[in-house]
Amino acid sequence: MHRFDGFVAARKGDLRRIAYATQGEFEIDDLIQEAWVIAVEISGEMEEPFDFSNVDHQERLLARMYVRFVKYADKTVRFAVKLDRGWDEPAEETVGATLSKVLSGPESDDPLVRGLIEDQASELMEMVRASYSQAAAYVILLSRVDWDLGDLADLIWVGRDTARRRLGRAAGLVAVQPSCFDGVEQIPEDFHPWRRRWIAGARYFTPEGQGMFWPV
Repeated sequence: MHRFDGFVAARKGDLRRIAYATQGEFEIDDLIQEAWVIAVEISGEMEEPFDFSNVDHQERLLARMYVRFVKYADKTVRFAVKLDRGWDEPAEETVGATLSKVLSGPESDDPLVRGLIEDQASELMEMVRASYSQAAAYVILLSRVDWDLGDLADLIWVGRDTARRRLGRAAGLVAVQPSCFDGVEQIPEDFHPWRRRWIAGARYFTPEGQGMFWPV
């Protein structure tokens, strides 16, 4: 029990920020109680007992709590009101902001980003389905290559630095323009990226069957 008390003392600032992000739905005392329950849940998914003094375990717990009490709750509300609001109104900004942050996943140490990628993959893909955007296409491709930037670069036939720059551009765009359409169109998860390759003395060409959506 003393390890749990130590966790609470050491991460009280993080717990307070999560409580604040719930906009009054949870107080910090509520989250402290939930932390124990979620730690037990995470322990069942691990090959070792959950250790409240282990920083990696702490980060995983905080990421799970943030996604569950802030991101997931916000997503639930957003989908509940989507019939009454336009997809270009503020509710959709959450999708754009989340996708923008997740595109940093291949090189990010942010526990909240890692939590979305590793622990809340199904919720993340629901957000992808809600956003017909280039960023959503990149998230699909990254999930296909286990969030490895080098493998993504190989998949779309570009260099690693080029792939990094393109992710950055897509992240910046989706933050201010989350979806190109109205939430009805969706990107199929098995789509093929449009790969372009330059051959000396020739023009750009697209391999047959590879053209779809955007040159990513």
